[in-house]
Amino acid sequence: KAAEEAKTDANTSLENAQAAQKAAEDAQAYAEAVETLANETKTLVETLETSKVGTDEYNKAVADLTAAAGDAQSLADQAAQRAEAAAQAAQTAQSAADIAKSEADKATKTLSDWSSDKIISPVEKSGISDELAFIVADKEDIEYQRALYSLESEADLYQAYLAGYNAYKADLDTILGASGSVAVPEGMAEHQATFYNTRTAILNAIATAAKLVADNAQEAADDAQEAADAAKERADAAYAYAEGLKDLLEQIDDDTILN
Repeated sequence: KAAEEAKTDANTSLENAQAAQKAAEDAQAYAEAVETLANETKTLVETLETSKVGTDEYNKAVADLTAAAGDAQSLADQAAQRAEAAAQAAQTAQSAADIAKSEADKATKTLSDWSSDKIISPVEKSGISDELAFIVADKEDIEYQRALYSLESEADLYQAYLAGYNAYKADLDTILGASGSVAVPEGMAEHQATFYNTRTAILNAIATAAKLVADNAQEAADDAQEAADAAKERADAAYAYAEGLKDLLEQIDDDTILN
């Protein structure tokens, strides 16, 4: 059961990481699209100022301008939703980093209890099996997120984590590979401490990277909303201009204004 829970937790974390990365990319794309629409509305405003009121060209320009502003807001709303998804994923990554220390303390105490007599019994091996399943699934998660967030700058930390993982896993494999009771492998406590300490450090690095992705997504969403607001402002001004000209022409047609 513990092994399955570890795999489920790892998969959930991977999905959150993927969602965060896509959120940032989508939010940036939306911001750029909104900026394009805002520029188009500016061009449309200029077109309105030189068009003849009442012509098909004029009416189409007003309609296109309103539609562009609406599209800009729609894109901004989507960017905001993506940014929220990124923030949630970053929070999940930070939670994993926050509980890493307690997981390390729990594992250390468990091993200390099991090895108090320097022997691992057949009954205690089931816990060793769960621990092995956990660190294997956890390593897959860490390696995926390390690549996802491009943590090449943390190469030394990763190598330290990998060394600790390999040594600790070898100890667990040795215990499970022996029949009956087995002596605690020499240096296992140190290997375990190195593994969990470096694991905590690399999870903190991942959480920091996830937070940066979320911040960038939010910044892109804010830019998208700013561009959408500008597009709407241009559209509103152009619409008011168009309506003003129509009213003026109607008054002239009604001979309410003669000069």
